[in-house]
Amino acid sequence: MALIGGVGSAGVVGLAAVVTVLVCAQDLALQPLSSTAGGLAVVAVFMGVGGATYGWCLRTRTAPPDVTVRGAVPSLATAAPTVLMIGYALAGRLLPAGTRNEWFLGGDHVRHVVLAAELQADGGLDYTTEVYPRAWHALLSATWTAAGLDPRRSLVEVIDLTALLVWLLAAGMALTTSALAATLAHRVGTTPHGAGVAAFVAGCIVLWPPFLANYQALGLQGSVVGACVLAAVLRHQLVDTGGLRAFVVAVSGCVVLAHTWQLLLPVTGLAAAWSGLSVLRRSRGRARALVGVLGAGSVAASWPAMAAVVNRVGVGHAAEADIHAPVPWLVLGLGLVAAIVLAVRSRLHEVPWFLGLLWVPAVTGAVLAWRVGVSPESYYPSKLLWHTALLSLPSISVVGVALAVRVDRSAAVGSSLLRVLGGAAAALVLLYAVVGPTAAYTGGWSTVDGATVLRLLGASEAARAQVVHSDGRLVTDTVTRILLDAERPEHDERTPQESLSIEEECALLEEADDPTVLTDRPVPEIRERYSCVTPIVVVRPG
Repeated sequence: MALIGGVGSAGVVGLAAVVTVLVCAQDLALQPLSSTAGGLAVVAVFMGVGGATYGWCLRTRTAPPDVTVRGAVPSLATAAPTVLMIGYALAGRLLPAGTRNEWFLGGDHVRHVVLAAELQADGGLDYTTEVYPRAWHALLSATWTAAGLDPRRSLVEVIDLTALLVWLLAAGMALTTSALAATLAHRVGTTPHGAGVAAFVAGCIVLWPPFLANYQALGLQGSVVGACVLAAVLRHQLVDTGGLRAFVVAVSGCVVLAHTWQLLLPVTGLAAAWSGLSVLRRSRGRARALVGVLGAGSVAASWPAMAAVVNRVGVGHAAEADIHAPVPWLVLGLGLVAAIVLAVRSRLHEVPWFLGLLWVPAVTGAVLAWRVGVSPESYYPSKLLWHTALLSLPSISVVGVALAVRVDRSAAVGSSLLRVLGGAAAALVLLYAVVGPTAAYTGGWSTVDGATVLRLLGASEAARAQVVHSDGRLVTDTVTRILLDAERPEHDERTPQESLSIEEECALLEEADDPTVLTDRPVPEIRERYSCVTPIVVVRPG
């Protein structure tokens, strides 16, 4: 199990190292993201620090021996949902680019591409002009640079690579959730095979629409990063409670979340404080010094992002509700019941502590909704509730497996019917997990014509255009127009983010020094449609 669980820890510490390096580079007026060598160096930091962390997690064992899931079958069951997601990613490479990336060309995904392009153009992690936290974007930009890709010259290839990386990020969410479920199962005394089943169930439910489809279709990449970070941090609160590894992962999680979504910081902050104080009480010398250095370093690395959000955004921003993110209320209810059951039945103090931490986002969301006067189902509070629902899946699966074992061993009247119903429920969990992600490649998550978007973006001089008009469906023109900002990241003003009427498009063209329309329609039709401005330049894909 350490082989699987260590992946999440490695990713969190590696990304924290990347953020720290870029913050230091910014202070030194260096621009590592603007050159191939610099991009390779940043990726090397991520891989090197992450690899070292992974090895450290494998070598060091301070937790009781029953924490680790042993055996090939439980480990394979834990990894199965993630392997399924990777399999879909590989199968998707056989599809045309417009089809395999169509799910990605919508929601906030397109804005994340623009943010990462601006980061690459700036050369570093700068919060003087853009306050949006960008830890994940920094890694994306570094990967583009290391691969020799620049949105100004190869936007279509950048989109293809980024869509793959975002899909693998969702696979990481399934992996960290499964690993957390397996660890929790063993901490409460479940058998290795039972722990494998619990991990498999939790990972499969992550692939259901409330957790995968909704957030991937909406493009909420920061929430997925946050889910991976919290799952990895919480797992170490079970594996190495009060130990140095738990502190390192938690304090790294603080750095990542400070540059991703600060409203999740109470979880990692509490975990870091608990583990750090425990190390200080029980250790001497080097361990104490390491806690002090890492603690101070995490504050310094987090400060630019925290200062930007506190001084220039504020808590009132949470009242904005531009996106509707559904709350899985049923899962939250089941999670609360499962948490009470585990807290009452467990004899380990780590379990109630873990359960309390995973409910911190929900409490934060409720307090935030009350503080700014919005519904708990509005954008920011709903995402916080979603995180608690996701983190409750391990508790639900562990209690569910324990109940299934009890029913299976029971000779009471009706137990046979319950076995049949349980088998049907297990089959439904698996079927839904297998079928759910296919919607990404069959148009279920799509709001655009992917082939049209990529064809238009591939046109020479596409970046000149202020307006896009095509025969693509729904928001094809809007998404294409927004993505054009990635081809011109030096521009001070971004294009309007909403769909435009003809009158609004005419206004954009009238304000432009070089009014240009990007289209796949006949030139005479475009000149007639935009006769409000003459002359205009019409750019068409070759």
